[in-house]
This record gives sequence, C-alpha cells and structure tokens, in this order.
Amino acid sequence: MNRNTCLVILLGFYALGLWGQEKTQIELNGTADVEYLRGGNSSHYYLNGVHKDLKSGAVRPLELNLLAKIRFNPQLSANFRVQMERDEGLKFDQVRLAQANVQWNPQESPWQFTAGRFVTPFGLFSNLQLSTARTFVDVPLAYGYFANISEQIGQVDRLGNGTQIPINGRNEWGIPLLYYNGYSNGLKTRWNFAPGKASWEFALTTASPNLPKNFRFDPLNYGLITRLKLQPKYFWKHGFSFSHGKFLQADLLNDNLIDRSGYKQTLLGTDFVLGFGHFELSGEAMGAFYRVPTYSPSTKKYTTNQNFQAFSAWVDAKYEFPFLVGTYAAWRVETLQFSGTWDEAVLRNSLVIGAKIKDFILIRSAFALQSIQHSNTTGYHAWRTSLTLYF
Repeated sequence: MNRNTCLVILLGFYALGLWGQEKTQIELNGTADVEYLRGGNSSHYYLNGVHKDLKSGAVRPLELNLLAKIRFNPQLSANFRVQMERDEGLKFDQVRLAQANVQWNPQESPWQFTAGRFVTPFGLFSNLQLSTARTFVDVPLAYGYFANISEQIGQVDRLGNGTQIPINGRNEWGIPLLYYNGYSNGLKTRWNFAPGKASWEFALTTASPNLPKNFRFDPLNYGLITRLKLQPKYFWKHGFSFSHGKFLQADLLNDNLIDRSGYKQTLLGTDFVLGFGHFELSGEAMGAFYRVPTYSPSTKKYTTNQNFQAFSAWVDAKYEFPFLVGTYAAWRVETLQFSGTWDEAVLRNSLVIGAKIKDFILIRSAFALQSIQHSNTTGYHAWRTSLTLYF
C-alpha cells in the first residue's frame, strides 16, 4: 500500500468524523524517531538490526507515526496508524497503513469487538508497538531475528547467510518466530470477565503472526490467536498465549507443491511483569512448532516435509532512579534455540539507559553484545542511541 493511498484513507475517515454527530471526537497523536547506530563488522539488518552499509555509524530519521482515533459515540470508534519507516534500515520511504479498525464496546458489557487491522494479541511485546512504550531500542530476538524458514519457499539451509535466493529483487532471509510489527487482519474480541483482574482475547486472522507482510489476502491461509491476561496481585501481571495458523504464501517458487495448505506454525507463550518500587522484572518465553517443506537450492526442488521446533526467552531487569524522575537503566538477556541443525542458536545481552524529558521527549542509548553458536564469525554487537519526540 503506497503512502498516497494511506493518506487518502486516513483523511477520508477524518472527514467522516467531522461530518458526523456533534458527539464525535477525534484524537490525533504522533511520534518521530531519530537514531544514531553503529554495528560490528558482521552486522546485518536481519541478524542484529544494523544494515551492513551502516555499521561504521550513521545518524538518520528512523520512523514516523501518525495515530488517529475517531470516537463516534461512547460505544463505537475507529483507530488508525500510518507508519513511515526505513526499508531494511536504508531508504526512508516505506509507508503503510499499519492499523485500521473499527471497535465496538457494547454499553455496560465486558465485551469488546474489533474488525479490520489490529494488534496481534499474542505475547507481551506485541502490545508495545510504539517506541515510547519500549524500554530498549531494539526488539527481542524472537521478534527480529530472521530464521531459515521463508514464507515463499519453506525451510532452506543457511538461507540468506550463505544460500542466496533472490525474491522480488532482494535476497531472502526467512522470517522471525513472531514479527515485531504485530498487526493482523481479521476479527478480534476481548472479554474482561474480571475487570482489573483477568481478560481474554481471541482473534481470527488471515495468517499466522510470524508473517512480516500480511496485507495480501490468501484464501488458503488463516490464523487463530488467543491470550489470557491475569493480574493476581497489584504488582504481578501474567499472560498465556497460543497461536496456530498457516503462513506459506502463493508464489512461483512453490507452485509445484501438491498441497500448500498443510504448512503451519504453532506458537505457545507465557509472559510476566513484576514490579517492586523502583524495580521492574519482565520477560517472555515461547515455543514455535513448524510443519514446512524443505527446499534444495542445488536442484531447485522440494525434498521432504519436516517438523521443526524453536524456543526463545528474554528477561528484562529495569531500575528507575528515584533521584532523577524519568530516568532508568535496564539489562536484557535473551536466547533463541533451534532443534536439530536447521539454524544456529543465538545469545544476546543488552544494556540501556534512558530518560523521559518533559512530556514529549524520550532518549535511550543501548549496547547489545550478540553471539551465534557454531560460528567463528564475531562482530554482531551494536550500539544504538535514539531520540523520540511524541505528542
């Protein structure tokens, strides 16, 4: 979807809100992110978030967001997010309508219904869409590290990093366990069956949540995504998530598959947030289970169907300095493990310091040290400093 289409749609609904009832309310918010980043000699956008052409250091705009909420009445609203970001960390021209949905909250009811394009309910991090909600600059490995499974091809050994398969003019690198942008198309419902204590979300979507580009509708693909959110104590929040869906997209590269509908991903996850005074501990663990075809680049044919498993976990320890309101320091340790030899395990440690200044400025500076198992290559570390302006 190009930027002109995004703007026309957003302005159309904005005009509709102005034309509507007197009770219609329109809320506009926005963010702008500028970043300095520097990476090690092995940096790559799909491995540690730093494009190889920027590893010597660069200052550049990173992302722009315009968010709109139109309240037609207390029960009915529409939500939009127009996003502009760098394509693979380089050209600042990727514009998309990341969110566009209608929400209905029946009066005096614990239910909420959403239709359109909305935030995926799976996991803790998917709800932290904007940089202002994130402790770190980068995303966890499960959301941003691209493994050797492609939505067009299936499983390929050393995909991208050794095996070069160009698709649409660029080499394919696979997909993450759960895509960081966290948006899906479909229907979603939330049930607050114990207000302030427990809620349940369930979504029917057009693909599993690991698909990076899911704007295109494919009748063979679907996703079931659900999350149970609990708050047993005022200082303790806990979540349990499940997802099952199809992700292999129609493409000339997989046109000779007899039945493309049998390739799926299942996700199981749990997450928590614990708060004690100025200290917060949060984390997430998830298991991913795949049924995929394996592709041989040498013969350009599929060999067999395989079941693969992956596991990822991360823990954040955050401390807010009481003597300087709005400042904090945090440490994250995370891992990404794979069954068998279909990909290599990853370990990452990150440190960050941040400060919220006034009510519209966020500054964060983070250093990440990353290693890949069974690899003699080093230099995946990255230093990222970001300035976020928001209103």
